[in-house]
Amino acid sequence: METTKGALAFSTDITLLQRERYTLETRMNDLTNAYRKLIEVLDFAESKSNATDNNETCLRETEEIFRSLNSRISQLQSERHEQYEERESVYSKRSSRSRSSGKSGKS
Repeated sequence: METTKGALAFSTDITLLQRERYTLETRMNDLTNAYRKLIEVLDFAESKSNATDNNETCLRETEEIFRSLNSRISQLQSERHEQYEERESVYSKRSSRSRSSGKSGKS
């Protein structure tokens, strides 16, 4: 999870963040499956309670990081989209001016 936290804190690479999100999601599923198997083999209520507490703590932390990754990916995608639209707008204005000056030169 440290790698994922590092990517979340410092990366602006959407593909990397999406890969980390997938890895984290896989780990969440693995953790849930391991917890279910552990509960099946534990004999004492106290052991089951401790395992449940530990599992819930891990899941909460993992879910928080997962939400943060989703938020960061959405933010970066939105920023990239805005940058793209700004470039398109500038290009469109230049192209429009170029066509206008070409028409006025022919008259």
